[in-house]
Amino acid sequence: MALWSAGLTLGLPVLRGLGGFALGAFVVALVPVLVRVRPVAERTVEPTRLERGDRATARLVIHNPRNQRQAAFTAIDRIAGTIVEVPVPALAPGATFEHVYEVPATRRGRLEIGPLSIDRADPLGLARSRTDLGDVRSLWVHPRRLPVEVVASGRLRHHHDGVSTDQPIRGSNDVRSLREYVPGDELRHVHARASARTGTLFVRELVDPVQPHCTLVLDNRPAALTADAFEEAVEVAASIAWSAVQQGHRVVLCTAEGDRSPAAERPDAMQPLLDRLASVEQVPSTDPVRALEAVARGIRGGWLVVITGAADRKVLAQLGGMRGFDPITVFDVSGWLETVSAPGVTVIRGGTAPEAVGRWDRVARR
Repeated sequence: MALWSAGLTLGLPVLRGLGGFALGAFVVALVPVLVRVRPVAERTVEPTRLERGDRATARLVIHNPRNQRQAAFTAIDRIAGTIVEVPVPALAPGATFEHVYEVPATRRGRLEIGPLSIDRADPLGLARSRTDLGDVRSLWVHPRRLPVEVVASGRLRHHHDGVSTDQPIRGSNDVRSLREYVPGDELRHVHARASARTGTLFVRELVDPVQPHCTLVLDNRPAALTADAFEEAVEVAASIAWSAVQQGHRVVLCTAEGDRSPAAERPDAMQPLLDRLASVEQVPSTDPVRALEAVARGIRGGWLVVITGAADRKVLAQLGGMRGFDPITVFDVSGWLETVSAPGVTVIRGGTAPEAVGRWDRVARR
């Protein structure tokens, strides 16, 4: 436009010709870019949950539902902020294009995939348009799980001898307490005298006094573990939790923040616990001693595992006074050389998750 104006002002036909040519090229490039692209795009990711180090598969399907030819464009996907460009050729009416690409799970966490967008540019690179399809999916990358020796002892104390589990297990034979009937309860568990006295159906709440129990306490203080060491600690926690559930243990995960995951009793019920381990982060100003005090109040008995760093003396002192748990194991993955111990507590040190798990396995096999 500037060339054409200059040619008109100066009376130079050459400049007017060049300006007209440039303007025409721009219009020719702009028209196809402004034509709205209306393909049907679908992107799926399988699996949606996997271990760190594995790979998911993304499948992009583009369909042209129109009765007109669809011009070529570029589909742009985003994987945890990384751009993936997929060239899509021109599509005939009713044609479909499919592209498969891998999604590497290199780090633990909840990764966002998307949004998916369509990018169009003219051959000369003079004009460009982008349409956001707004498709965002989540990919849960769980920590890596290593096989771990699980102690055969570590059973719950019988409720006649102390506090029973915080959440009773249906189908066992010992009475923990009475509660109101809810649909689905077996009628043979109805407590006749309590029901007659109150006018409301009451059933016996039963607890299994012999099911193995494993409580994991993950120290997520930055003061206890560096960022790299914390990743190793999370892998130790995931490995023990998975192996313990495989061996029939009932597993509960706690953090130094004081939160507690729902108990996992079967491999097919591990997802909430593994999702928590995928998303857990280090939080300052947390107190693992207070978390252990909460564990002692809510759970009695079984195998108690604390994953921490530098074998904190306050943590060990608290563990030394916790009765009813057997055994008590501390995994120190800080890599520090300081040696700290406590009566009745087994301390396992290792700079990495495989090293710590390997040392524990040798102790457990004795």
